[in-house]
Amino acid sequence: YGKTAITIPPFNFPENSTQKIDIKRIWIDPSGNLFLGTNYDTLYIVQEATDVIEKSNSKYFVYNFLSEPDKDGKMVITKGAKKVKKVFLGKDIFPCSFASDMENDRIIWIGTNDGLYKYDITNGEYLNVLSSRTNTSLTVTNILVGKFSASIWFSTLERGMGKYSIFTKSARFFGYKKDSYKSEVLNPIQTFCPKSHNEFFVAPVDSLPAIFNTETETYRFITDTEFNKAKNTTTEIIFDAGGNLYIIKGGNFFW
Repeated sequence: YGKTAITIPPFNFPENSTQKIDIKRIWIDPSGNLFLGTNYDTLYIVQEATDVIEKSNSKYFVYNFLSEPDKDGKMVITKGAKKVKKVFLGKDIFPCSFASDMENDRIIWIGTNDGLYKYDITNGEYLNVLSSRTNTSLTVTNILVGKFSASIWFSTLERGMGKYSIFTKSARFFGYKKDSYKSEVLNPIQTFCPKSHNEFFVAPVDSLPAIFNTETETYRFITDTEFNKAKNTTTEIIFDAGGNLYIIKGGNFFW
C-alpha cells in the first residue's frame, strides 16, 4: 500500500525556453489520454498516458518503457515514450475544464476562459460552440455531460450555471441573487457536482455553498453556523455515494 509509485513518466514533456510551462489542470479521458491545461494558450495531450504497466502482481510491476540518465543527469525515456500532442486553441485562450461526450467517444468538451469548445480527438478539429453568443469573457470552470441527454451543464466565473442545448446550439445562463449592492458583480461558480436528477451542489466563489435546482432554475444557499468560521468563498464541493458532502470554503475544509 503506497510503497510503489511511478516517479518518472513514460514521456518527455516538451520544454519551452522562453516561457515556463505552468500546468493548471489535468484530466484523463475514458481512453487513457492525459489532457494538460497550462498557463498559456497551449493544450497538451499525452496519448495513451495510462498504458504504462505491461504486467504486475502483488509485489512487482513490469513497465512497458525504459528510462536512463542523459549526459546532464536528466532522466530520459529510451523506449516506449508516449506521444505528446500540442493543441493551440487561440491566442490567450486557456483550458480550464474537460468532459467526455457520453454518446461519441471521439468528442471531448473543453471549458476555457473563452467559452465552451468541442474537440474531436481523432482529427484535431475544434469549435467554440459559444463564440458567437457572447462578447465578454466566459470562463467555463466545470462541465457535466449526461448520457442520452440533449443538454450540457457547465459552471462559469461570470454568469453562474449554464446550460447548452446540443440540438438548438444555444445556451442559457442562471445567475444568483447576492447581498452586494454592486449590480455589476459577477456570478462566479468554481465548480459543481450532481446531487439528484434535478439538483446540483455548486461552489460560488463569493458566497456560501448552494444547491441549484434545474427545474425551478433557482439557488438555495446552505447555511450553517460552522460556515461562519470561514470567509464566504467556496472553491470546492464534492458529494460521494455514501451521502457525504465535502466543501472547501475560505480555505477551510468542511464535511
